[in-house]
Amino acid sequence: MEIDDAHKLFNLWIDKTASPYFTDDEIDLFLNRAIVEFVNDHFDTKPVHRAEASIRDVEELRELIEIVDDVRTDSNGKIKDTEINESLTGAGATDREFSYILSASKASSKECGGEQRKSRFVRHNDWLAQKDNTYKKPTEEYPTHRLFNGYIQFNPATESNVEFVVLKKHLEVSKASTDSKIELSDKAANKIIFMALRQAGVSLREEDFYGMATNEINENE
Repeated sequence: MEIDDAHKLFNLWIDKTASPYFTDDEIDLFLNRAIVEFVNDHFDTKPVHRAEASIRDVEELRELIEIVDDVRTDSNGKIKDTEINESLTGAGATDREFSYILSASKASSKECGGEQRKSRFVRHNDWLAQKDNTYKKPTEEYPTHRLFNGYIQFNPATESNVEFVVLKKHLEVSKASTDSKIELSDKAANKIIFMALRQAGVSLREEDFYGMATNEINENE
């Protein structure tokens, strides 16, 4: 959804609820905060919710999901966050960063066929109990990874190609930028605008908002 359309829907409901006027910069702020909240809701752990637990997760975030397959661990099994971000950016592209790793696979050694093997995420609290466990320790066939400040540690700690599926951070939206937009689908954008209105203190019923947003989209098609 283009940023101008998002502002129009936001202001439409401001008018309908007789709420105070907000500047473009203020609306941008509420929209950007709502985008972060919307994405993070898909990774909420209270109640327990795993990303991609349903097709809804994939559909609502699919525009931000991307494969990164040209990174390699160093001789100590480490990959820096910046290396993943550089792969996302590409030559001449807008700077991008990843926010979540959805999956990781590490190439096994030639002795094990050289195929990509799914890497299992291990919590730091579990590492000591698992690293020497016969059934849970990392191997070429069943590698593991842990997250540290600024890098990802793979085990076995060998140099190898890694393929990630990541969720990119949404670029900040700004009405002052001519090419700015909410990168997600119109359906997801409608939810984000509702969340932005809620953060702005605008009181409205959710079902009314979705009805109005749907009508607006149909009239514009």
